[in-house]
Amino acid sequence: MRRLVILFRRELASQLMSPTSWALLTLVWLVHGIMFRWIIMPSTPGDIMYMTWRSAGMALWVQLLLVPLQTMRLISEEKRSGTFEMLVTTPARDHEIVIGKFLGAFVFNAMVWLVIPIHAVIITRAGGAPPMGPVWCSYVAVVATGALYIAVGLVASALTRHQILAAFLGVVLLILIGVAPMMWQVIPEDWPTLRAVVRAGDLNLQLEEAARGLLDLVHLTYKLAFSCLFLLYTTRILETRKWA
Repeated sequence: MRRLVILFRRELASQLMSPTSWALLTLVWLVHGIMFRWIIMPSTPGDIMYMTWRSAGMALWVQLLLVPLQTMRLISEEKRSGTFEMLVTTPARDHEIVIGKFLGAFVFNAMVWLVIPIHAVIITRAGGAPPMGPVWCSYVAVVATGALYIAVGLVASALTRHQILAAFLGVVLLILIGVAPMMWQVIPEDWPTLRAVVRAGDLNLQLEEAARGLLDLVHLTYKLAFSCLFLLYTTRILETRKWA
């Protein structure tokens, strides 16, 4: 556990000192701020519900493009700079390295999306009375989606030492995982089981439900399970490459 905490703190510090990370945070806050100002005219509960829905929808697509830029350097940069060999020869185990990097990126990503509740608080201070339930449900759903995306990005980063290629692979994988399930409606109704399984992976539908204040434990479990699966796969990649 001590090694994991050290690796987590190391990665979080790296995220906080990375110009790329802060550029991504600034971009998200700027876009969300513009959208917030454009949508929220009179601050009423209806407006905050609409803002929450739009924020969650925006987060799905923004993270699909920006998370690979955040994760592309997590392992590939270590390989390129030669520090990966030193890292894997430390007493830290492979799964501790992977989890430490994942947690560091996850915490920073959670900081990025604090913009959602912050804007809701601004409305409250301005005299509005927004329902905070949908706001926090949306934030949790967005952060959970980010966790899944980061786990996928780690796989891409572990497959190559080239950051640009890692980012490209990350985007491709996220399109398959995040966008393909949205096509569940084209599956014939004669195949109800397949239709239901694919629909369960529709991240956009999950975020829409969260924006209405419906935080389904099944959806969170889905994201957690697949995040763990991709982290396990990343660990196996590191083990294979280390002994290759």
